[in-house]
Amino acid sequence: MARLFCSECKAQLMHLGSRERVSPVPELFGTNKVPSSTEADAIKRCLVDDENELQYLESILPKLTARRDHLKSLADGHRALLSPARRLFPELLSEIFARCPKGDPSRHPRTSIEGPDSFNPHNGPLLLTQISRSWRQTAIATPELWSTIRFTFGLHSKLNLVNLWLERSGDCDLTIAILDSDAVPESQSQPCNIEYRRAIATDGG
Repeated sequence: MARLFCSECKAQLMHLGSRERVSPVPELFGTNKVPSSTEADAIKRCLVDDENELQYLESILPKLTARRDHLKSLADGHRALLSPARRLFPELLSEIFARCPKGDPSRHPRTSIEGPDSFNPHNGPLLLTQISRSWRQTAIATPELWSTIRFTFGLHSKLNLVNLWLERSGDCDLTIAILDSDAVPESQSQPCNIEYRRAIATDGG
């Protein structure tokens, strides 16, 4: 007989036969033959045994599922500890981050302007700050990663994020795209390159 026990509390989770259950009347499958009284009794006993085992399996399934999820999470955590990315020096990681996309590549819905959506949490700087504590620290300390700012007037305020980008960009030259929420000709809404952040920040009060 095969038994399955919980590795923590040693409680028995399953008690299964060493062999797979089989039908007592396999010769009747695929035919129109009516079971004899003896065969009918065997089928009824088989149904009872099947139902009992099904009920038992359903009762322990939540425990097995929870155990599986726990082991998977534990394995994923240990696998991450062996990741080659953990061996990168912060200086090298910063160089890699500086060459990453500055946001989600997208086209402004009301103009033909294309450029990275800087504040997209699923791409660019904000994504890199969500991977791990060390990646977040390295990303924040990489000014080039925060040197592109794109925001749209009239939709919702991005002032806090703009200030955050300016703070983290250090002395890097900036690429800033300021778009109007209303439809405007492309020639009137081009991204502009700003070389001196300090002067721009001062003009904005």
